[in-house]
Amino acid sequence: MIAELTQNTDNQIPKQNHNNRPETELLLYCIRYQLGTATSAEIAHLLQQDLDWNYFRQKAAQHNVFLLVYETLNKTHPQLIPREISQQLQAYAQQRIARNLFLTKELLRLLNLFAAHEIKAIPFKGPVWATLAYGNMAVREFCDLDILVRESDFSQAKELLIQEGYRDPLFGTQEAVIRQVQMVRQDDRVKVDLHYGLLPEQFYLELDSEPFWQRLQTISIAGKTVQTFSPEDSIALAYLHGTKDSWGMLKRICDFAAFIGHCPEVNWQEILQRCATNERDRNFWLAIEITRTYLQISVPEAILLKIQAFPELTELATEHQQLFYRTEMGVKPSLFGGLRLFPLMGMNFRDKARYVFGVLFNVNRRDREIYTLPGYLFFLYYPLRIIRLIKSYKIGPEKIAFLWKLLWK
Repeated sequence: MIAELTQNTDNQIPKQNHNNRPETELLLYCIRYQLGTATSAEIAHLLQQDLDWNYFRQKAAQHNVFLLVYETLNKTHPQLIPREISQQLQAYAQQRIARNLFLTKELLRLLNLFAAHEIKAIPFKGPVWATLAYGNMAVREFCDLDILVRESDFSQAKELLIQEGYRDPLFGTQEAVIRQVQMVRQDDRVKVDLHYGLLPEQFYLELDSEPFWQRLQTISIAGKTVQTFSPEDSIALAYLHGTKDSWGMLKRICDFAAFIGHCPEVNWQEILQRCATNERDRNFWLAIEITRTYLQISVPEAILLKIQAFPELTELATEHQQLFYRTEMGVKPSLFGGLRLFPLMGMNFRDKARYVFGVLFNVNRRDREIYTLPGYLFFLYYPLRIIRLIKSYKIGPEKIAFLWKLLWK
């Protein structure tokens, strides 16, 4: 089991007060059990209810936490799962574990390739975070590989991947904006996100990746020694990637919580600095409050005091959770799609309005592909884009109300 998070009797953990379907409750209790914040008895109670196992498996897989959940079911009450369902879950878990091992093997091969050409490459996320945050390669699933190289080595590293049978589906058109390229192997079995920066250009924080190279640690993955980011840098990245996705995926929340629990002695002031932010950034404290609200984790007293300095965060975290459940636990990987919500927390109202306006009316290639209009009718793209966003991300009254609160907080 993942190391239990630091407990503190003064930590008042937000209680769940929503009416979820039992599959949702079971999913969350299974995750929390692995984090040391739920009990076997609570899981047993839920397993004895009439469950829609297809829905349960679908949602666990959608949020990339199936292996974490399956580990809990195996450790607690496997005898309470119908035999046929148990066999299906086992087969599905074996497929995903095999996928993890396959990708890990490919990662090590590519690291050897880069080393042979004197390219220093740092892996992160994927099998690295499975080892660092969870201590178990079989519980954190991943679908691609993330590797950071220096900008001066980026072109050569990309060319090496091409020589190894990888291709760039976007032909380099997005590299400057997202500071990476997603390479796909010819057999479509492997995707590699090759980075020269750690955050996209349009993100609300500017992050210099160079200092991250100076604070590396050594870990062992599948018997091979590799270098990756320090605990503080890894926590910072887990926070930044969760915020980038508006914490709309359980995997992101679990990663952040697992790092907090697995690295109890980290320097939080350094983490703030490595996130290119400071103690006045409510986005950071909101991320921890969201994690506490969903997973019932305890945090160090000093962190709790920082959160309590912004009382509106508890309300926002609770509303985020309730919205998440009412929209079928996030039909999309991100609750709001391309709209990065939480940067709004650090802006004045005018900047917030400009930011939202820019997202809503930023006609892109996808809009033009869906709606082909002649140049003189370009103005019609603006209302059509809004219609597309509403349909694609199921933006109804509840999401609009939540966005409105963020605008005024």
